[in-house]
Amino acid sequence: MTERLYAPGPVAVPPEVLEALSRPVMHHRTAAFRELFIRVRGQLAALMGAPEDDALLISGSGSSAFEAAFVTSVPRDTSVLALGGGKFAERWASLARRFDHPVEFLDTPWGTTFDPQRLAAALALLPPAGVVTLVHSETSTGVLHDVAAITAVVRRWAPE
Repeated sequence: MTERLYAPGPVAVPPEVLEALSRPVMHHRTAAFRELFIRVRGQLAALMGAPEDDALLISGSGSSAFEAAFVTSVPRDTSVLALGGGKFAERWASLARRFDHPVEFLDTPWGTTFDPQRLAAALALLPPAGVVTLVHSETSTGVLHDVAAITAVVRRWAPE
């Protein structure tokens, strides 16, 4: 089976963005880069409503941030329940397996969101996991999962 990634696009790019992309790349060890980095980190922290030291900029793909978040947040050998429903959700399960976590994968048909009652029934058949993963906005299918409803079901199922 050939895997496909469904992503939005093409998208219109504003002229000022195209102009910015045409500028020479700024070397990461210059004073200009340091000033830009500090300014952007401060703006990100303000946007997040977090202390500046909690804002983290990662120069890499979304996948690099994805992996960094996982490996720094999930202790070794913690069991993982990966809730599916799309390509990016499947990547959570794959990532957990690569780091040798015990993984249960609970899928829902692509293009549909998890129904809280069906999810509760399915979880009743599984042992509680230490970590549950879910992609809120599954761009591979265009589905926005109801995180509040799913979280309520998972909290009743998960260990304290």
